[in-house]
Amino acid sequence: YFKVIQGFSGDTDRFVVDAVVGGLRLAEVALVDDESRAGYRELVSRTLGPVAARLGVRAPTAAEDADTKLLRRTVFSALGSLAERRDVLDEAERLADLYLADRTSVDPDLAIAAASLASRRGGKSRFDGWVKLIEGSENPQQRQVALYGLGGFSDKGIAQTALDLALTDSIKKQDTFYIPSIMFGHYTTREIAYQWLKDNFEKLKKRIPESHIGRLYGAFGVFSSPERRKDAERFFGAPERKLEGGERRLAEGLLERVAAVARGGV
Repeated sequence: YFKVIQGFSGDTDRFVVDAVVGGLRLAEVALVDDESRAGYRELVSRTLGPVAARLGVRAPTAAEDADTKLLRRTVFSALGSLAERRDVLDEAERLADLYLADRTSVDPDLAIAAASLASRRGGKSRFDGWVKLIEGSENPQQRQVALYGLGGFSDKGIAQTALDLALTDSIKKQDTFYIPSIMFGHYTTREIAYQWLKDNFEKLKKRIPESHIGRLYGAFGVFSSPERRKDAERFFGAPERKLEGGERRLAEGLLERVAAVARGGV
């Protein structure tokens, strides 16, 4: 599988790169554990490195077309979140600082990717910066950048604080699931987000429509272990927790992906 993926190394077609990154993300969920993660990071860097070398790890220029900007964002995000390359994380922190100082200084799409990556190694001061932004702005785009920043922390204590913030008036009710959804996407915070959802299930039911909670069930596909599957089935499949659309999304997001992994259909 990885040999097939690597065969597309250096391809600059945006749709091909999107497919390659999607395959790498799925492989991370299904195949990568703590022991193999270093090798996986190297593989991602080796696969996407040639494209990154052509684009440069930097903000887009005004002369670049839309496809190039989107390609840069995809590669930038993958090298930061999957390969965890230091140069990309350094650049993400620089871009986040620029954005927080001047909202017009960074391409909006890149700002979203940079926000999440900039928080990966961030501490309380980074967290406070995103909170200040989201509490002080009614601009939807700026709030979205802040939400991605709040969802990007690897520090477990800060991640927990960010999740709890999602239940306060600082976060609009319709945006409640941004932070946990982003945390489900990274191996350092999946378990925290999952436990938070279980612990706050009743609070969430009072805060937002049940159908919105059911949408997050699809995120359980990031767990491939039989133990997690059984736990999710038991907890979220209980009659008292059945939600509008929840059972279908649980099946689609968790059961079908786990079955595909078990069949070798990564």
